[in-house]
Amino acid sequence: VAATLPIGGRIADVVSAGTFAYAALANNAVAAVDLTTNTVSWTLGLTGQAVDVAVNSANTLVAAAAAGGASSQFYLINPATHLATDSIPLAATPVRMVMTSTGTRAFVDENSFQMEIIDIATKSVVSQFALPGTVIAMKMAPGDTLLYAGTALGTIFEIRVSSGAIVRQFQPSTTVADIAISPDGKTLFVADGGTAVFMVRLATGGLTGSVDFGANVK
Repeated sequence: VAATLPIGGRIADVVSAGTFAYAALANNAVAAVDLTTNTVSWTLGLTGQAVDVAVNSANTLVAAAAAGGASSQFYLINPATHLATDSIPLAATPVRMVMTSTGTRAFVDENSFQMEIIDIATKSVVSQFALPGTVIAMKMAPGDTLLYAGTALGTIFEIRVSSGAIVRQFQPSTTVADIAISPDGKTLFVADGGTAVFMVRLATGGLTGSVDFGANVK
């Protein structure tokens, strides 16, 4: 551990771009951490509990999904000014979210078993589709063409970014704690909270099987 830093609240998720990391905080805020100085650079208060956060690869746009009951919102944040430039009302309480690396489109899973697709340029919800199960982890694959959503019952959905269509689904375990995708997009790694990480081949050249780490992996 290079450093520890009090951040002012329970962390729901952390993402990074360039020399900054951004944390979604349960106490209704997003915090930015300067990784060069290991200090909190700024904190932005929201109107609801921040459940997830995303940043584009250029570090010019941060997005946050905030749970506020009937007033749940999707926020667009300018990292340079530390201000929310816009907010978009959500149809239900958000659970998880991802954004493309270019910051053009975001996907917000909600507790209504629906996924909303948000177009960043028009600042609007362009469509929504049914996604069964409680989503625990969601990741965008390299290239921004596919995303993966893992549910509490272990089903992992492969979703096409352009249309929101469910392409395939996998069931490597009985639950999901977290997922990751290899840089080449060929292997999906799944942790279920036990000692093993499962590998799912997504394309030719990908890995299969499992690796046991001897301690719970989350």
